[in-house]
Amino acid sequence: MDLKKVIERRHPEYDGLVKHWNFLEATYKGGRSWFEENLFQYHKEGTNEHKDRLCRAYRFNHTREIVNLVNKYTFRGEVKLQEEPIKELGEFWKQATRDGRSIEQCMQQADIKSSTFGRIWIVVDSNLGEAVAISVADQKASGSQVYAYIVPPTHMLDMGFGDDGELLWALIYEPKRDDDDPFTSSGCIQKRWRIWTKEKWFLIAEVTEGTKMKYVIEEEGDNALGVVPIVALDALGNHESDYSSPALINDIAYLDRAVANYLSNLYDIIQDQTFSQLAIPAQNLAPGEDDYQKMVEMGTKRVFVYDGEGGGGPFYLSPDVKQAHLIVDVISKIINEIYHSVGVAGERTKADNSQGIDNSSVVA
Repeated sequence: MDLKKVIERRHPEYDGLVKHWNFLEATYKGGRSWFEENLFQYHKEGTNEHKDRLCRAYRFNHTREIVNLVNKYTFRGEVKLQEEPIKELGEFWKQATRDGRSIEQCMQQADIKSSTFGRIWIVVDSNLGEAVAISVADQKASGSQVYAYIVPPTHMLDMGFGDDGELLWALIYEPKRDDDDPFTSSGCIQKRWRIWTKEKWFLIAEVTEGTKMKYVIEEEGDNALGVVPIVALDALGNHESDYSSPALINDIAYLDRAVANYLSNLYDIIQDQTFSQLAIPAQNLAPGEDDYQKMVEMGTKRVFVYDGEGGGGPFYLSPDVKQAHLIVDVISKIINEIYHSVGVAGERTKADNSQGIDNSSVVA
C-alpha cells in the first residue's frame, strides 16, 4: 500500500476552498498577525511607510461579533425534550467530549465553528477498546467513554460517497503535539492522518528513521458500527455540494477587512491633518544653517520646499478634510450592511449604526 499517495489525496474542491477557509478563520480570530496578510499597501505608499502603518493598525472584530451574537441568541433558551432519552444517550449528553463538556457546550462550540467555516464535521468515537467493559463502574474507572470532536474543513482532506449519498470513507488530518512529558517530550507537531471506512479505521503517522522520512500505520481497528461515524454540520441550509457549504461570514469577513483598511487610511489622514507639513520657499532655506533646523522642527520633522520667486510665503499642507468625511461615511455604510445582512442591526447603538436604531433586547 502506497501510504504517501493515500494521505496526499485531496477532494476536488479542497484546493480551491482552503485559502478561503483559512481567511475566514483568521478574520474571526483576529490578532496582530492578521494585519500582516490583510492590511494592503496603497499605491502611493512606500514600503517603510506601510510597515509603520502596519504597527499602528487596529480594528473592531465585526466578524467575531456577528458569529458570537448569533450563537448567543441560538443558545439563549433551554432545550426541553418531550421524552427522556435512553440511558446511554443521556450519559453521552452529560459528557460529550473527552474534556468533559456537555452536549450543549459541545454544540455551542460547533455552532461557532460552522458559522465560521460553513460546513464542519463531527466525529463520534470511543476509547472503549475491543473488549466490552465488565461493569459500568469498571468503564468509569478506566476512563472509557463515547465522545465527539469537531473536524474543521481544512482537516477534512477527502471522502467518498455512495450513490445514495452515504459516506463511504473519509481522510482526516490529525496533527498531535508531542507534549506528554515536560522533560522528555520534544514539543514538535507530529503529522498524522486517520482514515475511516464503514468496516475499519487506520491511523497513519509520519516518522523519521535516521535521515529518511516515511509513513507507517501506527494503529488500526475494526469499525463495528458499519457506518462512517462522521456527520456534517452546516451553518446555512442552502448548499449544492456534499463537501462544502457557505459560511455565515462568507461575505462579512471580506467587508470587515475593507473596514479595517479604511480605518487605517483614516488614521493616517487624521495624523496628517493634525500634524500638517510645512512648505517654505527654497530661496529662504539653506541646509546646514540653524534656521533650517528650526524650520524642520516646526514642520514636524518633514519640510516641503517650492520655488518662491513669485513671492509666496511659508504655509502648512494637510489633506482635504473631505477625504476623511468620505471614508467615515463609507465605513458607516459597510458596518451597517454587515449587521443588516444577518438581521442584528438593532443590536447596535445610535452612535455606531448610522441609522439611529436603539439597542433591542429581542433582536433574535
